[in-house]
Amino acid sequence: MPQLVREFEYHADLEPHPIGPGPFGNRMEATITGGEVRGDRLEGRLVGAGADWLLVSTDGFGRLDVRATIQTVDGAHVYVQYPGLMELTPAVLAIMGGGGAPTEFGDQYFVTTPAWRPGTSATPGSTGRCSSARDASCPGRRSSTGLPGGAGG
Repeated sequence: MPQLVREFEYHADLEPHPIGPGPFGNRMEATITGGEVRGDRLEGRLVGAGADWLLVSTDGFGRLDVRATIQTVDGAHVYVQYPGLMELTPAVLAIMGGGGAPTEFGDQYFVTTPAWRPGTSATPGSTGRCSSARDASCPGRRSSTGLPGGAGG
């Protein structure tokens, strides 16, 4: 039976920008200003345009739309995108407000369907999807996410 294997973990430095309320909730955008990616098959840094878009709903959850570009240590580029659903616990809301203490992986409900698309076949896993991720929120405008990869052997 296939099993999920750890693919990589990344940390993104974010610069938040409130957009404001709308008919479906409060919208926020956080520009990715830097970050790093570490894993057995993928290592690099976050480069170029990228952001986390978040729709904060009255049901206690946020709807994510995250897009970023990884530049690998060998110079290849990988486009990463994931929609998701994140529980907005009091700890997460405190961090979003500029304070609070870091959360740990698993402290809040977080489901996403990440996909990464390399710009070159030299990058491991010419296309990839995974069905889950782990997230921890950190004060100081940093987000940490661990992405398990596809089926492993």
